[in-house]
Amino acid sequence: MTAKTFTSAFDIGKRCDRGRRPNNEDKVLCVEDRSQQIDEQLRRTWGRLYIVADGVGGNEDGEVASERVINGLMHHYYQGEHPEGISPAARLQQAIQVTTREIFDESLQKDNNMRSTLAVALILDPEGERDKRRAIISNVGDSPVILFRKGQAPRKLTRDHVRKDQSLAQSMGEAMVNVDMINEELHVDDIILVCSDGLTDGVKGPVPPREIEKVVRSMSSQAASEELVRQAKRYGSNDNISAIVIRNGDRPPPIRMIKHSLMALLGVLLLAFGGVALAQIGTSGEIRIPGTNFSFTSAEDPNRPILNPTTGLMETPTPAPTATPEPTPVPLVSTQAPAVAPGGGGQQQQPGSPPTVTRPTEHPPASDPPPASDPPPASDPPPASDPPPASDPPP
Repeated sequence: MTAKTFTSAFDIGKRCDRGRRPNNEDKVLCVEDRSQQIDEQLRRTWGRLYIVADGVGGNEDGEVASERVINGLMHHYYQGEHPEGISPAARLQQAIQVTTREIFDESLQKDNNMRSTLAVALILDPEGERDKRRAIISNVGDSPVILFRKGQAPRKLTRDHVRKDQSLAQSMGEAMVNVDMINEELHVDDIILVCSDGLTDGVKGPVPPREIEKVVRSMSSQAASEELVRQAKRYGSNDNISAIVIRNGDRPPPIRMIKHSLMALLGVLLLAFGGVALAQIGTSGEIRIPGTNFSFTSAEDPNRPILNPTTGLMETPTPAPTATPEPTPVPLVSTQAPAVAPGGGGQQQQPGSPPTVTRPTEHPPASDPPPASDPPPASDPPPASDPPPASDPPP
C-alpha cells in the first residue's frame, strides 16, 4: 500500500504472518486502514500512526490482547478526549495509558492475564515536506523499531523491557506502564521498520540488520515487508512475524520493472543492429559490416532438383562436358634396332612392330676404356682371273 500526505507521497507496506505457530497472536494496523474514520485533516494535525502488537505467548487470550492494543490505541489517539493544546507526544502517552487500563479491566473480568507488547511509530508531517518530517517512537515490551539511514549503521530506537531471564518486565494489559518515547528527525530516504521479535529472534539468530537493510532498500515497502517474513522463516523463526516498513521517500522501481526495462533496451539494440546489417547486405547476400565477418551465403546443393519455371517439371541437368586430358609427353624413341649380340643373345625388331622405347637407365660411372689393340693386317685381295676368250661367230 502507498500512503499519501496532503502534498507528497511516501511508501508504506505491512505484513503479518503466523509463521510456524498454529495461530497468529500478532496484529498490525496503519492509519490508512482507517481512512473513513480518520480523515486527512486529523492526519495532518496529529500525524500518521503505525502500530505492531505481539500477544504474549503462553498467556490466555494473547490474540485478543493484541487486537485490543491496536484498535484501542488508534481510537484513543485520534478520537479520544484530550486536553486542549496537548502535544502529539503527550497525546500518544495518554492514549497508551488509557488502552492498557482497558485491557487490564477486561482481564479482571475474564479472570485471565492477557498481555501484549506494543511498538509504535508516529510520523509527524504538518508541512508535507520530507526533510521536515519527524517520528515519535514508543514501545512497551520487546517489539523493536529500527531506523535505516544512508551512510549510517542500522539503529534500534527502542529499549527492550525484559528481565535477566528474558521474561517481559512490563507489557500492555497492566494497570499502568512506563512508556519509553523517542523524538527523531527524519532525513530524506530514511526507512523505519516497526516489527515483532519474530523477525529478530530466530533459532539461527536474528535476521541481521544489514540483511534487512538490503531488502528494504531494494524493494517497495510492501514487497520488502513480505520478503522480511520469508527471511525470518529461513532463519528459523518459531514465532509469529510482523513488519511495517515506512519509507520517507519515493519507493524504488520493482525488480520486475528493472528486468523488463533491460530486456526492452536489449531488444532495441538488436533491432538497431539488424537494421544496420540489412542495409549493408550486398547483391551476393553477404553482410559487409566493418569489423565483422558475418556471411549468410551458402553453397548451392548440386543434388537439388531443378524445376523448369515454365512447366514446373523437373529438368534433367545437362552433364558438364568432360575436359580433354592433356597429352602426356612421350620420351624420345630410338628408331635404330638394337644390335644383336654375337651368339643371338638379343632379338631383332620385326618390321611393322612399334618402335622399341629406349628408357634411360641409371649406370654407374664408366671406367677408363681399355687401350685399343692394333687392327689385324689386311689380307691381299685375290688376283683377278682373265676373262675367257671370245669364240668365233659361226660361218
